[in-house]
Amino acid sequence: MKSPRRYPRKIHDYLCDETRERAKTSAIVFAPHQDDETLGCGGTVILKTRSGASATLVFMTDGTTSHRKFMREEELRSLRKTEARDAAGVLGVAPGDVHFLEFPDGDLMRFQKDAASKVVVLLDRYRPREVYVPYRFDGMPDHESTYAVVVDAIDQAGLPVEICEYPVWFWNRWPWVPMEWGNGRESLREIFNALWARFGSRRFREFQSGVFIGDVLEQKRQALARYRSQMTVLVSGTDWPTLTDISAGEFLRCFFQDYEVFRCWNFPARGGGHPR
Repeated sequence: MKSPRRYPRKIHDYLCDETRERAKTSAIVFAPHQDDETLGCGGTVILKTRSGASATLVFMTDGTTSHRKFMREEELRSLRKTEARDAAGVLGVAPGDVHFLEFPDGDLMRFQKDAASKVVVLLDRYRPREVYVPYRFDGMPDHESTYAVVVDAIDQAGLPVEICEYPVWFWNRWPWVPMEWGNGRESLREIFNALWARFGSRRFREFQSGVFIGDVLEQKRQALARYRSQMTVLVSGTDWPTLTDISAGEFLRCFFQDYEVFRCWNFPARGGGHPR
């Protein structure tokens, strides 16, 4: 098996190992789609549930755009919910602590007000000390919309929490995956993405909180394997896409390093918060 690309050589110069603290802290994880929670912070969730800390999963969209050309929307919606529940079980999350808001996949921002109101209810119910959301500049509309919706809801709820941003599609950029050179617009897009990410390692320095998951990597793999629609070809003879297809497998390997990394900052009860 090909070795994963490593984090920058001097990662410990700016990464704070907060494994012990975060493993014992209650949290809600907000995922744009079913599998983002496992990819971005599945190991951290495992450590929390093992220690007895409260962990809740909230899926913002119905996930129906991933393979809609191969499967009816209702069938795909049901499948992805089943997969998410199965994966949550492997992560150690109780069935009653898994929630599906079912906003249209790919169009979350259009429902920001309604989504925020539903998130406020969940925040008030669980009152977590940590809230996990996708990285604000993750590069996918639903991911960045999830960040915006949840931060808005936290402000409305007046809840003092620590926000932990987890990267997902951030990893699908050079230098974490090979730069693919095409023609015309594709080449320009690759150059733009590299420059936007400040060549990867400089942007990476925003993720200063690290959680060691080396001891639970196999359990995280088992949780991700429950997402059969994302990990295997369910309709033979088709070009059914899987996560292993992305960037020749390099993208997926990024999630199985020894550490999960987060951009964490405190949000006060009122008046907005500022990243540290």
